[in-house]
Amino acid sequence: MHLRNGDQIYHSAVHAMNYWTEKETALGVRLNAESTTEKTAPFGIETLFSGQITYNPKRRKSAFVERVCSKGLPTQ
Repeated sequence: MHLRNGDQIYHSAVHAMNYWTEKETALGVRLNAESTTEKTAPFGIETLFSGQITYNPKRRKSAFVERVCSKGLPTQ
């Protein structure tokens, strides 16, 4: 994905999430060695639960608008 997006190499999944177009989709869950889940949300979850979709300035605004409109969602 870093090649497709023109970014430097991502060092981890969490690092890659920092470049996602909409901040609210940057959520991850994994099962660790102790068989418990680890959750990550680099931008937090407050806006997700308030129903917002927000633009990540690390991406082109036009890409954000295109993705959100294609899903029939309002932009902010």
